[in-house]
Amino acid sequence: MYKYLKLHLLIKSDRIKFLMLWVAHKLRLRHLSLRIDPILACNLSCLMCYFSDGDFRKKNKGKMDPDQIERIAEILFPSALQVVLGCATEPTLYKDYVSIIKIAKEKGVPNVSLTTNGQLITKDKITELIQAGCDEITLSVHGVYKEMYEKFMPGANYEKLQDFLFNLKEEKLRMGSKTPTLRINYTANPENIYELSDFFKVYEKHSISILQVRPVMQIGGVYNSLFINDIDVKAYKDILGALTEESKNYHVSLLANIGDIGYQEKSNKSSILESVYRYISPEILWERDFNWQTEDYYSYCKRIGWSKWLWKNIFNSQVTKEDEDSFLKKYSGRYEVVS
Repeated sequence: MYKYLKLHLLIKSDRIKFLMLWVAHKLRLRHLSLRIDPILACNLSCLMCYFSDGDFRKKNKGKMDPDQIERIAEILFPSALQVVLGCATEPTLYKDYVSIIKIAKEKGVPNVSLTTNGQLITKDKITELIQAGCDEITLSVHGVYKEMYEKFMPGANYEKLQDFLFNLKEEKLRMGSKTPTLRINYTANPENIYELSDFFKVYEKHSISILQVRPVMQIGGVYNSLFINDIDVKAYKDILGALTEESKNYHVSLLANIGDIGYQEKSNKSSILESVYRYISPEILWERDFNWQTEDYYSYCKRIGWSKWLWKNIFNSQVTKEDEDSFLKKYSGRYEVVS
């Protein structure tokens, strides 16, 4: 998947990208990235996340039933290049989350991953994930040391984090498996950025493949101090510069936002991403008028003229979807493959 990301960044012309997507869509080739939240809940209240807001937690509830999962697998998995379990919630709260990964692999999805805080994953579940064919685990970690980690991730236990990392490495060795690879997602803010200098001192032993550094953004969390102070911005860039060299030494790929750290610029990449991303939750499957219970994916695309919209973008890269306030519109296209 990271080769595709590099290719995406290498090709500068949006028109060429839309042409490739149009061809993939017409030929029904795998090209979609499915982001699935099987349950609307989280076991933590991370300060930078909307789940730290009590009203949000009360209003956002629900979970998928097995019939929904089966239908989604039938109409969408054959077109998926990637399935990510966990996007905006904690998927391990869903009782049968491993089964979704297993189904995706049985449907031939090349890349299937789990995004989690890892607090609820036992050693037995790690074994199940390996057996199911999970390709990658993206682990949310917002502090290098115990005090900062538990401050920004209320409800999390630092010792449980370390146990999970140890068990993951040990089970992979025991079972002779290279997967799932481990990706650390570090949401940086003006307080925890300084600890990132010691990242490899603590985490080098855990066989990390990817380190992703994302500056904090305002998404409704109780903590929303952005990198807009000159001192904080300089610290971020200096630390990322040093981290780039360390990542190379440890053979870890570094993904990071090193440009618009404070999210002051509007992104022009979201139309491309919206053309391949499909968000799925108990409340919605991609678009709200998609009657996924009765129509399949390509029938719906035909109904809304999706192929024509892609074709139009080949000749006019300024054509965008109408939802100017979408999450992808604001925050997409920021990451660079630094090392």
